[in-house]
Amino acid sequence: MRLVIWGSCATRDVLEVGRQPVDLEYHARTSWVSQASSPQPPPVPTPAGAGFGERMVREDLTKEVVADIVASQPDVLVVDLIDERFDVVQIQGSWYTMSDYYERFGLVPPMRAVATATSAYRSPERLRQFDAAVSLLAPELASALPRTRVVLHQAWYTARSADPAVQFYASATKNALSSNEALSGWYASLRSVFGRRLHVVEPPRQLLVGDPRHRWGLAHYHYVPEYYAWTMAALSEIADGPVIPRRTTFRPPSWAPDWAQVAA
Repeated sequence: MRLVIWGSCATRDVLEVGRQPVDLEYHARTSWVSQASSPQPPPVPTPAGAGFGERMVREDLTKEVVADIVASQPDVLVVDLIDERFDVVQIQGSWYTMSDYYERFGLVPPMRAVATATSAYRSPERLRQFDAAVSLLAPELASALPRTRVVLHQAWYTARSADPAVQFYASATKNALSSNEALSGWYASLRSVFGRRLHVVEPPRQLLVGDPRHRWGLAHYHYVPEYYAWTMAALSEIADGPVIPRRTTFRPPSWAPDWAQVAA
């Protein structure tokens, strides 16, 4: 299976439990708002290294993610929106995702210093920008990938830990609630624009639990192994099925999550 992920580790880590051979292409740390904006001469030096972080910053600077996905013509494209968690800033008419990798390379201060606008994570303006970006990019992807199964992995924040002795920080529930409210609007936008073309995967709520033994540690979107196993089974079934889903979801029946159950 040729698989492309445009999302985050919430989807990438599913492959840790999979047995099906996968040819993976992975794009992360770049907002749909950034990728929908017009490329401009980079406002900072473009990292030249071969590491994951360098590549993530380059893809955000050059706005080439959609073109790369189309060129790949994958069997399955999976999108999640956990990496919309960063602010985006506008410089010379283009938008850039202020991810942790920009921070690691010392690029955030000079970019914020020359930015003419900032769109904060979870702000109402960000939802309007995201809607506009999806309206531009989703039809392009759907048209250019006629044989690809397009999947939305509706991943949510959790503030529940699998180990009672290792808990989240004090304000984790509040942060998870506000983040999930933002995600709800963004996911709804993707469902609306992709329409019947979209497969939707969302594991049962009881599996939405953080794992302190996760390889990257306890975090809102580092889940227990059972979450990934459930998601891998759903993706495998989609990969073996039709491009347009016979049913639209692998998820609980209600579109709106129970915020209290999701978060705490």
